[in-house]
This record gives sequence, C-alpha cells and structure tokens, in this order.
Amino acid sequence: MLAKTPLHAFHLSEGAKMSGFAGYDMPLSYTQGAIAEHHLCRTGAAIFDVSHMGQIELRDNTGSAEAILAQLETIIPANLIGLKAGRQRYGLFLNKDGGILDDLMVANYGTHVRLVVNAACVEQDMAWISGYLTDMSITQLQRALIALQGPSAGAAFAALVPASADMSFMDACSLHWNGVEIEATRSGYTGEDGFKISMPANAAVDIAESLMATGDVTQQDLPSGQLSGLVEAAQVMDGVPGVAVCHLTAADVVRHPLVQRVVEAYASFDEQSHPQRGADLNPLEGPE
Repeated sequence: MLAKTPLHAFHLSEGAKMSGFAGYDMPLSYTQGAIAEHHLCRTGAAIFDVSHMGQIELRDNTGSAEAILAQLETIIPANLIGLKAGRQRYGLFLNKDGGILDDLMVANYGTHVRLVVNAACVEQDMAWISGYLTDMSITQLQRALIALQGPSAGAAFAALVPASADMSFMDACSLHWNGVEIEATRSGYTGEDGFKISMPANAAVDIAESLMATGDVTQQDLPSGQLSGLVEAAQVMDGVPGVAVCHLTAADVVRHPLVQRVVEAYASFDEQSHPQRGADLNPLEGPE
C-alpha cells in the first residue's frame, strides 16, 4: 500500500490526480495542467509537496554541529568542516569505490545537522551513515516538507514569517509561525528563488493554505469562490501573481530551459493550421 504525506487530503481537495512515486501516493497533475503550473512558478510562486523525501537529523552530546560535520566529511566529498552555522551545502554520498549512492543537502543549524535525501534512497542512506558515523544520534524525522518556489516566493513566505526576509541563498535557520517551530532553507529545485520548509506533520495543511492565501487576493476572470485546482494561477496578490500548489514534475519543467522552450512551443502550436506537423515541430525553432 502506498504511503501518504501529511498533505495527501489537501492535494485531493485541490483536485489532484494521484499516482505512485517512490512508495508514496503523490499528485500527478492538477485540473489546470502542467503548463499552467510551469508558468505559475515562473511568474508567481508554487508549492511543491516534497514530504516524501528523507529528513535526517544528526545530534551529539556536545551541543555543537562541528564534530558531526567533521565525520560527515569523511563520507561526503564536500567542505563540510568549513560549513558555517546557518548555512547548507550540496553533497554526494559515495560508496567504497567512489560511485554515487545518492545526492543530498547538508544544513548546519549550529546545534545539530539536517540532511535531506532522496525518497527512494532513505533506507539505504540511513544504513550507510549508521555504519560510519559514531557518538551521535541518527534520526529519520517524520515531518512535512514543502518547497515554495518562484519569483514571488520571498514575498509570500515573508508575509507569514517576516524573519525569512533576511535569509540569503543557501541560508538555513529555525523560524516560528503561529507558535509552530519550522526549519527553512533558502534553496530549491526549480532554478527560481525559493525555500524548503520543514514543519510538524500536523501543521502542514495550515501552512500550505496560509501561503496560498497570502496578501490581499482578488480573483480575475473567475466565478466568485472558484478556488479549486490551480485557479490561484490567475489570482493577483498586491499586484504579484498568486501562490498555488503544483505537482513534482512541474519542478523539472521549470528547471530546464530547454524543456521550457518545448512547453512554450507546443502550447502555442496551432494544430488546425498545421494538422500534420505536430510530430515534426522543432521546439528550438518554434512553430511557423
């Protein structure tokens, strides 16, 4: 049976079509489609549920992350000893022959270290680091993880958590929202500005809905109260495109400039004018 993230019911309420991914029942698409999601993340802000990914916390009895990072550097070829508190770094887990086991993010929160690893590799990674790291606790956290991505991500998050406005790219810090402790990094997977926000599972829906309702929202060209799916793509918050939920594949669509051109070319292609040329369309040149 497929596992469910803390946002599973939220996805269904937003009209998501669900499908299995890395052992989880994840949103495959929403009612407005991947192209709408792609443009939303390029012009506003999009929420991606990445709670299926592995969040691993490392702590020792010193109350400092220094010794933890020094051990991690023996199995991750990155400068982790020099990673300052409040910062994160990309790295790779390597096997004994130097082959790549997984890629991950390493965040130094001063008193402890957080790792974010790929969903399909969580058990493998937990076993790997447990065989090498000593004198520390290694805990797989059962928390929700949201990626807020897009040029309006900073404004949307700051409206909920004003302290986040002081974060720079690759910063990592502990924050609070309505009495809930969250941990955030200013990073993401789309090539746009954004954040990865870790929170208790029972706070995930409230935070997602609050992000989508950020600012003074007015609807344009939509029936009053029609808020399902990606309707928020047409909303405006203080003159800034709104925030809506997106599925994981949209992150890849947004991330790659070549794929962006493919999407835009096919979106503008007039099948009635060129009924026989759809399969031959060169997205690098665009439709004639």
